[in-house]
Parts: sequence; structure tokens; C-alpha cells
Amino acid sequence: MPAHLALLLRQEPAFVSREKDHGRGEERRVWVSRNLHLVEEAAEWAGLAAVVCVQTRRWQQGREQRTRYYLVNRNR
Repeated sequence: MPAHLALLLRQEPAFVSREKDHGRGEERRVWVSRNLHLVEEAAEWAGLAAVVCVQTRRWQQGREQRTRYYLVNRNR
């Protein structure tokens, strides 16, 4: 993960959900930032409004974690 995006994960998540069913569990945490300095190429993305990070942890006989980042454009 780029160091500048790691700053986003140091903040409190904007949303957290936890589910457990059929022996499986899942936790989703979402961060949203309008601090566009987190994206080095922000000037190249016309209309960029925010950076969103979704971190998903799933467990069933072990643990798996995925982190995804999204760039959000302004509405026109």
C-alpha cells in the first residue's frame, strides 16, 4: 500500500458493519476522505472529489483480508 494512502487508514472508519452467519463472519470498514493530497496523481483526475477505502475481513477456518480503494468523481 502506498504510504500516502496508509494515512487514510489511521483515521476512524466512517462506517463499520459486522455479520456472522453459517459459521462465517465478515467485517467491513469504510473510510472516506476529501483530502486529495492522498492521491499523488490527483491533478490528472478531472473532477476528483474523494478517496474511498473499503477493507473487508472474512473468516471461516482462517482469516482473509482485502483492501480496495476507489476514486469518486463529482456529480455533474
